Amino acid sequence: MMLTAAVSVVGGAVDYARWLSAKTTTLSAMDAAVLAGGRALLIGQSSASAIEIAEKYYNKNKSNVLSVDNVVFTVENANEIVAVADSAVSTALLGVAGIQKLHIRGEARAKVEVGANAGSHVEISLMLDTTGSMAGDKMVSLKQAAIDLVNITVWSDQSEYTSRVAVVPFSPYVNPGRDAFEVATNYSPNGNSDNKTCVKERSGTNRYTDATPNGSNGYFNYYTSNSSCKPQATVLPLTANKQDLQQRINEMQPTGMTAGHLGTQWSWYALSPNFANVWPLDAEPKPYSRLCSA
Repeated sequence: MMLTAAVSVVGGAVDYARWLSAKTTTLSAMDAAVLAGGRALLIGQSSASAIEIAEKYYNKNKSNVLSVDNVVFTVENANEIVAVADSAVSTALLGVAGIQKLHIRGEARAKVEVGANAGSHVEISLMLDTTGSMAGDKMVSLKQAAIDLVNITVWSDQSEYTSRVAVVPFSPYVNPGRDAFEVATNYSPNGNSDNKTCVKERSGTNRYTDATPNGSNGYFNYYTSNSSCKPQATVLPLTANKQDLQQRINEMQPTGMTAGHLGTQWSWYALSPNFANVWPLDAEPKPYSRLCSA
């Protein structure tokens, strides 16, 4: 009797530790799985595809000590994926006391609110790295993540609360568009092409100063053929137009060396209240001091 009691106590500690580890791993795997399935619903995939993706994520992350692995994924109301677990871990020593299994039960949910009003105004300046180091799969992933963010944060009903997103390149060259270019530089380039309104980072002794850009010190430039000033470097002001946002994101291509303090500066400008006087681009240009006051 004493041996049975001793084995039960020691076995209980060992089996409990195995069960707790398996439970933690199982619930974490379920969380990751429903998030992956929720993203599939977010980008318009079917319920069946979302469940398939969730199952793959769960199988890659699940515990390897489960004797009963019973996790079921379902989609509710076309926008919520649910995982329910009724699994178990076989005991190694508690069988002496008649306990053959320790059960693991739990639930995980991920609800997708595409285009739903958040109950407050939202403005996001989204700075995306378009430098050469982003070539390949990194740029593909960046674009998809950015488009996902746009779909989540820009809702359909803008009547009471607005949500807008701006897109700015993290790049040594930034094309803010003609009106914003004239405000920032106090200079009007010849011609009508927006490819002539590309601002570049300061260089030389003024590289890290706040000196005002102008036409003689080379703190900005304008091109007719330089690829850095094509759409991938163009700033899109705050807007709720998902189509324009997605198009601008998809146009971006990695180019140039890694540098980006100019892009960072313009991403802050995109959120400035004073930019209401500059953007949208059909607004009357204002003095450079209005831009700097941000």
